[in-house]
Amino acid sequence: EQFGIHLARHFVSSQEPIHRARIRIEEYAWERIATSDGNSKFIGADEVKHSFARKGMETRVSQITYDGEKWEVISGLKDLTVMNSTNSEF
Repeated sequence: EQFGIHLARHFVSSQEPIHRARIRIEEYAWERIATSDGNSKFIGADEVKHSFARKGMETRVSQITYDGEKWEVISGLKDLTVMNSTNSEF
């Protein structure tokens, strides 16, 4: 959200023809690909330390709208899968 707020403020305040900005951001979780041991003793180990795999299927989303006076920030998750294995409800 903070990055989107920064972008919206930048465009509205620095570009005279722009009176309103709407920024949409998606964020994916990533994790470094683990090597077989701490010493990276296998072929391609140098490439792996700069490689990542997506972690989970959910996506953090945020939409920021700014008109020079008012802000609207809407954030949430999409594609989040939840399983409830008890009799409780939510």
